[in-house]
Amino acid sequence: MKEMLRQSGVLLFVGALLAALSIGMAESEFMEKSIVFSVLSEGLRVAAWVSLWEALAIFLIKWMPYKKKISLYGRIANAKIVFAI
Repeated sequence: MKEMLRQSGVLLFVGALLAALSIGMAESEFMEKSIVFSVLSEGLRVAAWVSLWEALAIFLIKWMPYKKKISLYGRIANAKIVFAI
């Protein structure tokens, strides 16, 4: 579970960094002069959205089954054992 949250944090950071870089490139004066620069900027924007989407998917959706299993295993570990003779 900790690994999933760490992975989500890393993806969120990378996505935010790529989004900032893409916005910086989009507002650059080179954007109007070079189609390669424009395509690179759009590619970075797509990569940023994919990274942000995956970070949110991990944080909001994928951790729930693991949380339920951890809760179940905790209840099993703390269960009182009764031997009937």
